[in-house]
Amino acid sequence: MNDLVSIITPAYNCEKYIAQTIESVLVQTYKNWEMLICDDGSTDATGRIADDYAAKDRRIRVVHQPNSGLPAAARNSAGRMATGGFIAFLDGDDLWLPQKLEKQLAFLNSHPEFEAVHTSFALTGEPEVVAFYKKFWETYNHEKATFEMMIMKCVMHISTLMVRKICFDALQGFDEDLRLRGVEDYDYMLRLAARAPVYHICENLSFYRIVKGSISHNNQYNLHEKTQYLFNKLLTKGIQIEPSQLRRKQARITYSRGIDLLYTGTEPYRHYFWQAFKSDCFNIQFLITLISSILPRPLLKKWLSFLLAIKNRF
Repeated sequence: MNDLVSIITPAYNCEKYIAQTIESVLVQTYKNWEMLICDDGSTDATGRIADDYAAKDRRIRVVHQPNSGLPAAARNSAGRMATGGFIAFLDGDDLWLPQKLEKQLAFLNSHPEFEAVHTSFALTGEPEVVAFYKKFWETYNHEKATFEMMIMKCVMHISTLMVRKICFDALQGFDEDLRLRGVEDYDYMLRLAARAPVYHICENLSFYRIVKGSISHNNQYNLHEKTQYLFNKLLTKGIQIEPSQLRRKQARITYSRGIDLLYTGTEPYRHYFWQAFKSDCFNIQFLITLISSILPRPLLKKWLSFLLAIKNRF
């Protein structure tokens, strides 16, 4: 049995974090791994820092390529170098706790019926940005991430995921379609869950780093349009999605955009709350937010934070 874990790490202009990311791999309690870093044309010291680590530990390999602008392309470049029987993903600014690989590999080796496993994760980054996201954070206690669940909410993060190499090859890696930029990891995880449920280790073994600019990330990538394109593309591949699921998903994306604008933008946000409610008029959260949106912005922010605190408590 090939128990080597190939760690795929795309990296672009993350000189502030790449050393911490690599160090979180070096301290793993499971030692049989290779780390494959793809420097996607960084213009800062990211590539040099990665090369320095590779020179000290032959388990680390670095490939440099011209900037593709796509994490999907960088992941695929690293994936083509993989020789392990298992693939784990770790973005160039995220972190793992020491037992992450050990616990995931132990699960997959003892449960051959599963092709993949993910873990819970915590947020890290600039305090004010993390504080923003924590207002809307949901804790997932599911045993398995199913395709139906993933359609409605992306309950996985790519840096928490480990898959069997045979599964990675069957999915043919990440889709490098430019129109999927910003949702290419979601596309991959949807296709993965469509094959079979992904087991969930309900323990924070990874850290997802949020940096300044992340709050407006959804708006920059026009996620509403991209998700519609993504779902249409999945349909052409024979993956079935119920129309009602698609409608509710689009409503959730529209609602999230309204929340982003409420906290960070100057663009009117009530329009998005109204559109979300029209698409899913049985969603109580959408209804309460829409009615509450008559409040002044500062008061509305405090009111929604209070409601979410109560929701998360129960």
